[in-house]
Amino acid sequence: MTNQGLNLIPILLTFVGLLMLMYSLRPTAAICKKSQQKGWCLLYYLILFFVLGYLISLIRFVSAPVFTVEYLVHSLILVSGGLFVLMVTQLSHRSILQVEESTSREEYNALHDSLTSLGNRHYLHRAATSLIRERTSFTLLVIDLNNFRQINNAIGHYLGDELIRALSIKLRQHLPEQCSIYRMSGDEFTLLWEKTTDIELELLANQIHELLSSPLDIHGYSLHISASIGVSCYPRHSGNIEKLLQQAELAMYACKRRGSEYLVFSEELNQGAKEKLAIAARLKEALKSKEFQLYYQPVIESADSSVHGAEILIRWPQEDGSFIPPNLFIPIAEQSSMINEITCWVIQQCLLELPALKKAGFKGNLHINLSAKDMHNPSLVTQLKGAVSKGEIQPQQLIFEITESTMMTDINQARKMMTLLARTGFSFSIDDFGTGFSSLSLLKVLPLSQIKIDQSFVTDMEASSSNTSIVNSVIYLAKSLEYSVVAEGIEDRQTADRLCSMGCHYLQGYYFSKPLPLDSFTQYLQNQKTLVH
Repeated sequence: MTNQGLNLIPILLTFVGLLMLMYSLRPTAAICKKSQQKGWCLLYYLILFFVLGYLISLIRFVSAPVFTVEYLVHSLILVSGGLFVLMVTQLSHRSILQVEESTSREEYNALHDSLTSLGNRHYLHRAATSLIRERTSFTLLVIDLNNFRQINNAIGHYLGDELIRALSIKLRQHLPEQCSIYRMSGDEFTLLWEKTTDIELELLANQIHELLSSPLDIHGYSLHISASIGVSCYPRHSGNIEKLLQQAELAMYACKRRGSEYLVFSEELNQGAKEKLAIAARLKEALKSKEFQLYYQPVIESADSSVHGAEILIRWPQEDGSFIPPNLFIPIAEQSSMINEITCWVIQQCLLELPALKKAGFKGNLHINLSAKDMHNPSLVTQLKGAVSKGEIQPQQLIFEITESTMMTDINQARKMMTLLARTGFSFSIDDFGTGFSSLSLLKVLPLSQIKIDQSFVTDMEASSSNTSIVNSVIYLAKSLEYSVVAEGIEDRQTADRLCSMGCHYLQGYYFSKPLPLDSFTQYLQNQKTLVH
C-alpha cells in the first residue's frame, strides 16, 4: 500500500470516532433534560470539547505529508474513545427509558383495575381531589350489582369475571363522556360525574338502569342483572372524598334495602349509620352481660294440632321495656364475627333451657337459624359435637334453618359445613323457600330434609291464586323429594285449614302463637288446646 493510502487510515478512523461522538450528543442531551443532574450536563459539554479535539486531530491527519505509526495509534485511541462514549450514552439512555416505561406501567397498574382496565379507588381519589382543589362541583354515584354473589356462585368465578368485564365495556360505551367510571371492588362501580342537578341525575340513573335491563350474553348464558345506586354531591354533602364515598355507599345500601332505583344521601341516613355504630359497640357487652333472651314460636303438627317443635328466636330487651329488633342488630352482627358468638350463645342457652322444656312435656324439634358466617365457623361444629358427646342433646332434636341467600353466599363452604353436621345426625331446613336465587339447584346438592315456605306466599294465599299455586307446588315438590314442609306466617284459621287440605306437614304463625319467652312457652305447652280442626 502506498504512503498516501496509509494516510487515509487514521483519517477514516478519526472521522468515524468524530461521528460517534456527535451521535452521542443526542442521547446525552435527552438524559441531561430528563435527569437534571449536573454530571450529565458536564458530560455533554465534555463531548462538545472532544468533538473540537477530534476535528483538530482530523485536520492534522489530513495535512500530514507522511504516514507514521504514531498517527495510527492516535487515531485508534480516538475511534475507541468515540465508541466508548457512544456506548455509555446509548446504554444509559436506553436504561433510563426502560426504567421510565416500567415506572409508567407500575403507576398505571396502581391506578387501574386489572380485570376491566377501569380506574380504581386510588385513581378516583386523585381525580376527585383535583376537582375539589379546583372547587369544581361533581356527583359520585356508587353502583352495586344486586345478587352478584349468587350469580357468581351459580355460573362460576371465571364467568363472573367475564360478566364484570362485559358490563364495564357496556358502561364505557354508552354513558356520557362527562362520566368517569371506576371499579371499586368485585361488583361495585363508581361514577365521577361533573354535573349536580337533580334532573340530570335522574336522567343518568334511568340510563344506567336501562342499560342493565337488557341481558348480557356471557359464553351462552343470558344474564339479567340489576343494581342499586347511591349518590353524594360535592360540595353539597362534603368537601372530603372519603366522606363523600362513605355517604354514597350509605345511600346505596339504603337504596338496596328499599328496592328503589337510586337514592341521594341525606342526614337521615347518616343518623341511621350512627345508630348502627352505637348498636355494634353495645353488642359485645350485651352478650357478656347476658342481655339477650330466647323466645320460642311453636311449630304445629297439622295432623293432630300438637306441638311438633319450636323455632328459637333471639330478643334484646331494653331497660325501658322496649326491644331492639333482630332485623336491626342481627345484620350488624353479621358484618363482624359477633354473629358467630351470638349463634354459639343461642345454642348454649338452648341447652340450658332444654330441661325446663322437657319438664313441660316438650318432645319436639328446636329450629335454630344459622347465618352465612356460621358456615365458616369451626367452633360451631366443635360446640355441637361436644354437646352430643356429653349427652346434653340428641342431634335429632335440632333442625338448623338456613336461608337460600345464606347458602348461595358460598355454596361450596355451605355444602361442606352442612355435610359435616349432617353426618353427626343434625338436620337442615331451607328457610324462606322460593325467595332466593336458585332454589332447585340447592335441593340437588345440599343435605336438606325440610322446606320452609316463605310467609310472603302464605300470608296472601287466600287472596292470590298464584300464591296458592306456588304453595301447592312446593308441597308437592317436597313430598316428591321426601322432605317435610313447614308453612310460616299463618295468621287465620282459613289459611291453616287450606294448608292442611294441601297436605302441609307443619304450621307456624301468629294464629297459633306469637314468639314466647321460656316461662310463657312452657305454660303454653301445659295449656295447649286444639287450634286446628
